[in-house]
Amino acid sequence: MNENKSLSELNDLSQELNDLQDAKEVLLDEINSTKKEINLLSDYKHLIADYQKNKVLLPGKSYIDLGSRVKKTKDQFLRWFNIDGSGMGNSSGMRGFKYINIPNNTPLKAFLILITSNVDDDRGNNKWKDKIDLKRKKIIYYGDAKLHKTKKAEDWQGNKIILDIHDDILEGKNEFIPPVLHFSKEKIGFMKFNGLCGIRNVERAIHFEKLYKYDKRNSIRVRNYKLDLDIININKIQLDWLHLRRIDYRQSLTKEPKAWTEYISNLTTKT
Repeated sequence: MNENKSLSELNDLSQELNDLQDAKEVLLDEINSTKKEINLLSDYKHLIADYQKNKVLLPGKSYIDLGSRVKKTKDQFLRWFNIDGSGMGNSSGMRGFKYINIPNNTPLKAFLILITSNVDDDRGNNKWKDKIDLKRKKIIYYGDAKLHKTKKAEDWQGNKIILDIHDDILEGKNEFIPPVLHFSKEKIGFMKFNGLCGIRNVERAIHFEKLYKYDKRNSIRVRNYKLDLDIININKIQLDWLHLRRIDYRQSLTKEPKAWTEYISNLTTKT
C-alpha cells in the first residue's frame, strides 16, 4: 500500500514539474515577445522623425514635391514618406516601400505609391496614358515597362512588385496585400492625392511607343501590364498607419482604416 502511495506521489510530483516547465516556456515566450515589442517601439522612435508624425493625406489635395527629404523642409512628399531603409527615389512611376521588420517573411511591400505624370517635360513621364475616373472611383494604371532591347515586361521593377501582389491575390493570401496610394503630377513641384486604392485585377496589355522622338508615323508595340484599381471610399489617410506598418505590422492593425480592412475582407471573399 505504501509503495503504491509513493509511486502515486512521484507521479504527481513529475506532473507538477512538467506543468512548471510548461509555465516557464510560456513565461519565456511572453518575455521574448515583450522584448521584441520594446525593440520595435525603439525602432519607431528612432526611424520616424517628428516632422513625419501626425501627417494626414486628403483626397483631392495637392502636396509639395521638391525632391528632398532633408534639405528642403517644405517638401511634403519624399520628406513625409521616406525613412531610413524604406523610401522612394525622386522620380515618377511605381514605388514600393519595404518593410523594416518583415512580417511572416512576406515578399510583398508594406505599401505602394503609384504616380500618373501629366507633365510633358517630366523626365519620368510614361509613354502610356492612365485613366483616372474619380466619379466612378476607378483607375486604370499601366506598369513601368518601356521599349527595351532585352527587357521583358516582367523584368521591370514596378511590374515585379505588382505581379507578386497579384500572385498572392490569386492564391487567396490576402493578409499582407499592400495598400496603394495614387497621385497625379499635374505640374512640376506638386503631387495631387487621388486616394487610397486596392488592386482589383492585373492583366497583360500593350502600349505604343515611338522608336524615334520625332517620328510621327511609326510606333512599336510594347508589352506591359494593366492594373485595375478601386479607389476606396475614405476621406483621409493617417500616415502614422503606413509608418507603423513598415516597422511593426501587428501594431499597425490598431491604426488600420476600417475601409481598408473591409476591402481586404471582401477581396478574400471574392477569391
